[in-house]
Amino acid sequence: MTAPWVVPADCRRHLSQSLLFMRHGERDKILDAREAWRVPLTPRGVTESREMGRRDLAPLGPAHIFHSIVGRCRQTAEALHEGLVIAGAKTVNHGPDKRLTAPFLPNPPVSYAYAETEGLDSGRFLEVWFADQLPPSIAQPAREAAEEQMAFLEKSHETHGGFQIHVSHDWNILLLAWKFLGLSPDQALWPNFWEGLWFLFQPGEMSIHYRNHSRTIPRNQSVAEPHPTTGP
Repeated sequence: MTAPWVVPADCRRHLSQSLLFMRHGERDKILDAREAWRVPLTPRGVTESREMGRRDLAPLGPAHIFHSIVGRCRQTAEALHEGLVIAGAKTVNHGPDKRLTAPFLPNPPVSYAYAETEGLDSGRFLEVWFADQLPPSIAQPAREAAEEQMAFLEKSHETHGGFQIHVSHDWNILLLAWKFLGLSPDQALWPNFWEGLWFLFQPGEMSIHYRNHSRTIPRNQSVAEPHPTTGP
C-alpha cells in the first residue's frame, strides 16, 4: 500500500520544522471499548508500518518518533523505526508519552460506560463533546484539551527540533482538526490507519494540513521559537 498522505509542499521544503501527527497502523477489531487499549495491530499493520518507514519516511531524512502508551501505537512506532533504520535514516524512538493517548478522559472506563449507557457511538460522542455537552467527569472541555495537545506538540518541537513523527489515535487527530481547522467529526473526515495531520512550525506561525484542508495560524506565544537542531 502507499502512504495515506502526501507531504505538503511547505513541509517538504522545511522538513526540520515539520511534524506528522498520525494514527497508528491497522488494528484488530475493537469489540468492547472498555478493552480497546488491549487491541494490537494486525500482522499487516506491523509489516505495512515497517514498509512505510522504509519507503515513505526514510527519504524525508532524520526523524524523532514519539508514541502513545497504548500497545498498538508502540508497535507502529517500533515498526516505523525499524523501516527507517533499514533504509539508513538516522532515527530516535523516544518512546511512550501519555499525552499522546487520551489525557482528556479523566477515567476512560467511566467515559466508555457513559457512552454505552447514553447510546453514543464514537462519532456522536465526539459531536457532543465538541459541543461542550459532556460533564467534566466524562471528558475535559474539548477546547482546553485541544490547546493542551497542541502545546505539547509545540513544546516537543521546541525541545527536540528536527522532523518528528507522533503516533496517536483517531480521536486526538479529530480533536485537533476540529479546533484548529474547524472540521466537524463527520464520518467522511475520520482518519484512516496511518493517516494524520501535518504541521509546519515557523517563527510566529504554524501551518496545519489534513487531506485537502490547510490553515496558517499564530503560534502559541508561550512556547519558545523552534530549536535549531535538524535531526536526532
